[in-house]
Amino acid sequence: MDSRILCSFYIESILTGCITAWYSSCTAFNRKALQRVVKAAQHITRTELPSMEDLYTQRCRKKATKIIKDPSHPSYRDMDFELKW
Repeated sequence: MDSRILCSFYIESILTGCITAWYSSCTAFNRKALQRVVKAAQHITRTELPSMEDLYTQRCRKKATKIIKDPSHPSYRDMDFELKW
C-alpha cells in the first residue's frame, strides 16, 4: 500500500480525530506515548510525520481561523482579538 495512504490513515484518521478537544488535557506521560505511536507510524510508512504537538497547534489555528471568518459561529462574538500567527 502507498505510504501516503498509510500515513493518512494512521495520523489523519486515528490519532488526530478531535485532537483540539482532547490533546490539551493529556498528561506528559500520555503525550510521550502518543509520540511513540507517531514514531512507529513513521517507521511503518517510511515517511516523516509531524509531531502530535505540531498537529495540535496546526488544528487549533485552523479552527480559530474558521471561527473568526464565520459571524454565524456561536463563538464568533467571543473572538474579538486579532490572531498573530
